[in-house]
Amino acid sequence: MTNTQQMMGVELRFRPLPDAVIWTAVFTALWDWEPRLVPSHVDRLTDLEVEEPEPWSDSQQATLAQRLAQGRYFSWLLFREDDEETGMQILRRQSEVELSIRAPRPDEDAAKGLLRLLALLEGAVLPAIAMVYAGGSEDAELAMQGLHGLQDVPPLLYLDEWAIDRVGGREAIRRLPIPAHVAPGGLLLVVRPDPWQPSTAEERARIKVIRQQLGISPEHPLVFAPSPGWGFAAGEGDSS
Repeated sequence: MTNTQQMMGVELRFRPLPDAVIWTAVFTALWDWEPRLVPSHVDRLTDLEVEEPEPWSDSQQATLAQRLAQGRYFSWLLFREDDEETGMQILRRQSEVELSIRAPRPDEDAAKGLLRLLALLEGAVLPAIAMVYAGGSEDAELAMQGLHGLQDVPPLLYLDEWAIDRVGGREAIRRLPIPAHVAPGGLLLVVRPDPWQPSTAEERARIKVIRQQLGISPEHPLVFAPSPGWGFAAGEGDSS
């Protein structure tokens, strides 16, 4: 039987934080937001000495939080054996922490779902930017983008105050032809309210204007992180 469940992609991009307690709290917030994200296994993608996925455990979660705090490049995939669609890939760059989430489409609309997640993360740490799109759509290319370079305009884009400052401040946001809703620690830009519906001509025209005003394009990505070594002291990071 074909699985017709619609999926939601959520991209969270955090500034580096050398605090394992905070990263533990981030995952607790994610499990509260969507219990189906609690993994059964972990595939330590960049740990070449580990050839097969391993069962997920509290000790694995503690190790993950510690490694995120240390600032070294690595990538892990968290997944459930009973649900091949739902999961999360974690990538630790020198200049950012990337969480790429694939979860079932919520019953609430996409903006409310993201706002609910942000409210939970506010108790730990908020991302610098967050993006939501329809899983399996062309927007899934957003998983390759982040603070190091935003090339596309996502259907939903959250910016914290730090990121707002880097796109020209709230005045620049007010000039955009889309709603900007107050969100925990920043603003939520609603470009396409329903990411699962084909974009309309009006939405495509708005995206073109947003690209021009924010300077977003594949040729000239919008870069948030000011320099490769800005997150930790020199020598603490690894690959970017």
